[in-house]
Amino acid sequence: MAVVQIEAVDRSTALNECEGTLTGRLDGDLFTCHVLDPEAEWSRYRIGESIDVDVWLERTGELSVLPTGTPPEIRQIEGCVYELTGVVVEREGQDAEVQATRRFRVDLDLTPFEDLPDVQVGDTVRLRAMLQAELG
Repeated sequence: MAVVQIEAVDRSTALNECEGTLTGRLDGDLFTCHVLDPEAEWSRYRIGESIDVDVWLERTGELSVLPTGTPPEIRQIEGCVYELTGVVVEREGQDAEVQATRRFRVDLDLTPFEDLPDVQVGDTVRLRAMLQAELG
């Protein structure tokens, strides 16, 4: 769990009433996350309020292994989609912990039909992923 200070909450009209985005500060950095609120009570979230959230990245695109020493970064591509570069510090099945500018839990979302590198602990990786948040 992490504490996020809310800067904006937007219910999606393009998807359904239970999905939206939350923009807020996580350890001082501004992030936008995809949020699923099954109760669809978007009005309960107040600007400036700090809330507990479970935050992770879910791979939605490329995954590559880079040379050791590549600088860590997280870069917003669009909305909730980010490009993460960092070192894999833990790996178990589909899940990895990647140390970038901060430590991120990553769902590698591996499928048997994709031609992806076999990511190991210690590898420097770059991946495209959607930042997800589950509200506490």
